Amino acid sequence: SDCTFLDPLHNFIRCDCIEVFVATEDDMTAPGRGARPTKIGQVGLRCFHCKEIPRQDLARQAVCFPSKRDTIFESVRNFQRTHL
Repeated sequence: SDCTFLDPLHNFIRCDCIEVFVATEDDMTAPGRGARPTKIGQVGLRCFHCKEIPRQDLARQAVCFPSKRDTIFESVRNFQRTHL
C-alpha cells in the first residue's frame, strides 16, 4: 500500500489531489496556458480539482507531462510547491 512507501503528505497528494491521465488530441490543440504533451497517448498528471476548468483559466502547474519516469517525483514536487 502507498502508506508503506509514502509519507502522509505525499500520500494525501497522490490520493486526493493528482490524477493520472492519457493525453488526447484536445490536450495537444486546446488554446490556453499549461503544459502540452509531445504526442497523443503520453501520460500526464493533473490537479483532480482543476480538471474541468478551461485551459486558459488554469492555475500554474495544474497539468504536467513528465518526459520520463525519472521526473515524476520532481513533477509532483513542483505541483505541491506551485499549485497547492
